[in-house]
Amino acid sequence: MLQNTIENMSNWTKITEFSVGGFLWIGYSKKQTHKLICISSEYSSVVNCDTGEIEECDAEYDEEQYIAVCDRFEGEEIPIYGQYGGEPILTTLAGESIHVRVQEEMYAGKAVMRYKIYWNTSQSHAEIYNNYGYYVCSFSLCGNYFVLAEDAGITVYKRG
Repeated sequence: MLQNTIENMSNWTKITEFSVGGFLWIGYSKKQTHKLICISSEYSSVVNCDTGEIEECDAEYDEEQYIAVCDRFEGEEIPIYGQYGGEPILTTLAGESIHVRVQEEMYAGKAVMRYKIYWNTSQSHAEIYNNYGYYVCSFSLCGNYFVLAEDAGITVYKRG
């Protein structure tokens, strides 16, 4: 795992890192782009990507339409994405992009998937993740926040 590489690129800072049992979905609010909903089989929470503050919430989701509604975002349908679908945001208006490569490997006689994530800008290209247990990553709608969800938990980064 090479997550700390993100902090060395384009002035990004790690805001928070936390564990999530039974991870299912994440999604950024369209109206409050600094807020991220995290839905697991155990509970739902909202993460403030500016401060790292995490608060529980009541949320319901539709895993066929990839949307969620939450008591913290009144009247808003939040696009969600996770290991089983949805459309994460993989580019920013600042010219950054994420590319995920999946490589099948044999481990103890079983096929397992290794994930490699590459961060691209007009000036650089770097591998930021190389591990098993990847779920999803995404920029926020405004492009100032980035989230990586994996077996080990959720990590949130902020530009600046």
